[in-house]
Amino acid sequence: MTPDEAEQALLNDPVDGGVPDHEGEVRYVEVGVTDAMRLLVVITTDRGELIRVVTAFSAPSQYRDFYLREKGLQ
Repeated sequence: MTPDEAEQALLNDPVDGGVPDHEGEVRYVEVGVTDAMRLLVVITTDRGELIRVVTAFSAPSQYRDFYLREKGLQ
């Protein structure tokens, strides 16, 4: 997984997976696809005017199912 893929997933109309709090820091969970149609979970946080990717990984089955339901594909 590359930084470009994480950015693509965030730009390609991702599904909002919620806003958990991690040790006082708000983190955003987004599930989206890369230009190559790879489904990723991308966790971000705000850093002033910037968005920082905390982590990104291939979507496990529960996130794939969630993404498909939210997009009306399942």
